[in-house]
Amino acid sequence: MQNTKVAHNASISDYVILAGGSLLAGHVRVAERAFISGNCLVHQFVRVGELALMQGGSAISKDLPPYTMARGHNGICGLNTIGLRRAGFAAADRLELKKLYHALFRNDRNLRTALVAAQGNFLSAPARVMLEFIGSAKRGICRDVGNDEAADGEEEE
Repeated sequence: MQNTKVAHNASISDYVILAGGSLLAGHVRVAERAFISGNCLVHQFVRVGELALMQGGSAISKDLPPYTMARGHNGICGLNTIGLRRAGFAAADRLELKKLYHALFRNDRNLRTALVAAQGNFLSAPARVMLEFIGSAKRGICRDVGNDEAADGEEEE
């Protein structure tokens, strides 16, 4: 769309949407079916995971995990449940991703400790994608900005 910038050495996968005014710095990697809303900023060397969504005006300098929604500056606010449903993810997979999200981001543990604990408990293919993405992060991972269920768009399955 208009005024969108994709800088040098960036990799944009299939079915990605870049809305007006979105800016991607050099060496950014955007996975399939990601949605980057208007006026979003992505710092150099950052990865945006599969089916991730950035809310308008978001800015990230850390990796955005697959299936999550970015809000504000380096924040995430839950899963992209509508995107998961539209992509045909089964209800059981969506529920497991929701449990994984809570285990990783909405507990009292350090992310690395929560990641190690989750690797033995979540075995579906989508959960493995998220776990491998987080485990391979070099720039850090965006953090959860709150645990108010009503505000993050998650629905009970």
